Amino acid sequence: MAELIRTSRQAAQAGDPRPDPGERGGLHIADRAVERIVVAAAGEVDGAARLSGGLTRSYPRAEVVVAGDRVRAAVTVAGRWPTSAALLAADVRSTVTDQLRRLAGLRVDAVDVTVAAMVRADATHHRRVK
Repeated sequence: MAELIRTSRQAAQAGDPRPDPGERGGLHIADRAVERIVVAAAGEVDGAARLSGGLTRSYPRAEVVVAGDRVRAAVTVAGRWPTSAALLAADVRSTVTDQLRRLAGLRVDAVDVTVAAMVRADATHHRRVK
């Protein structure tokens, strides 16, 4: 078993073409993928309403600016009545920050949250017209 374990320097000296893991490059996460992480995280927050298209706007929505490993996000959500808008915004901010750090490895500079609407709890489920 000992002969199977080689360091990357030994592998390079033996003619192994694979570079050292630290020298292989980096990972780029597309802005759209970061937006999807933000939208998914905001939608998980207790008190947030997921609304989709139709005659109303879709919520949650997000816009992000990614520069290197840093991100700023603007999130727009709808809340379910009687959820406190201030508490909802704080929970969304915290959840989005945690998910961006955990899933994307990004440093979060800011998460601006706008609670654009409050809807009745039964308004989050839309029926399809046949």
